[in-house]
Amino acid sequence: MPNYCDFTMKIVGNIRDIIPIYNACVAKYHNKPTDPKHFYRVFECIIQEVSTTHMICTGCCAWSVATCFLNGGYHDGTAPNGVCLEMMTDNVAVEIYSTEIGMCFSEHIIVKNNQVTLEESTDYYELDKDYSLEEFNKLTGLDWDQQQFDNYFKNNDYYIYCEHDFDFTI
Repeated sequence: MPNYCDFTMKIVGNIRDIIPIYNACVAKYHNKPTDPKHFYRVFECIIQEVSTTHMICTGCCAWSVATCFLNGGYHDGTAPNGVCLEMMTDNVAVEIYSTEIGMCFSEHIIVKNNQVTLEESTDYYELDKDYSLEEFNKLTGLDWDQQQFDNYFKNNDYYIYCEHDFDFTI
């Protein structure tokens, strides 16, 4: 069983160009010529916001967003109707943030005009109460006092810190 990767995706463009990307996220396939166009191993994709110019959805996939949505991952051009974002972004821009808790990394990917314009991955950290307050503040950039630190870890086992802002840029 793979590690699951959670993602948030924003697609910007005309709604008629956005819908095929969403449909490829939720398509059921069996590697047969009659399959609809589909991304690989996307287990869930739920629309959170939609308008005539953009869609935001959240979901989960296997291993990583790069593996499931980009060329060279699961998509190798051999399976019937399998697609990747580089094939579907003529008239749209797609930005995706992901977190993969099992291996503690996060991705930030932007695809425009059938080209990956940004693909970065960064580690994130599960900080627990074994860190000193000084180490915790230095790693997270926070400025907690001892009481804030103690109160947080009284109710939580760990604090997840990631260098990504998770603010969409497109």
